[in-house]
Amino acid sequence: MTTTPTITTREIKNTVTGIDISVPTVKEKVGRLLTDEEFQVIVITSNSIFKSDSDENVQFMVPKRYNQFEALHKALGEKYPATILPDLPKKLLMMKDSTQSERRIAFDKLTKAIAQNPKICFSSIVLTFLGLTKEQIKTAENRTPSKQSKEINGENKKQSTNEQKMYV
Repeated sequence: MTTTPTITTREIKNTVTGIDISVPTVKEKVGRLLTDEEFQVIVITSNSIFKSDSDENVQFMVPKRYNQFEALHKALGEKYPATILPDLPKKLLMMKDSTQSERRIAFDKLTKAIAQNPKICFSSIVLTFLGLTKEQIKTAENRTPSKQSKEINGENKKQSTNEQKMYV
């Protein structure tokens, strides 16, 4: 379940796309028979796809499991075969503490690589992975490339406000 985006004072380091994605922590979920890993994907963005009417940056968290990262990696590899993505760690039945840490680091590298690539970071594959609804994804896909690139750079609201002032 994706957390509700909240306004944050954190700066976006990735100014090319206007989105930072990281995997800073992993939680163990103990079940009756198995212990499961839940990786905490943190998103910080200025893009309006992820927020309501605000010029502020927002932050939200999306919990993900190994198989969801595996599916994301596979889908991106199929859709963007020319894009080189970091390798994922092998899937193991018996895990050690070091395996959990290695996975988190590998997933962090993958999400950072995705966030730095303007071509794939706002693809429907990634937006679905980040928990957006089909309606939100459809809205994102209907935007023109020039408008999308301006939003990525956080310029859309400022420019439209200035344009409105010029025509008044």
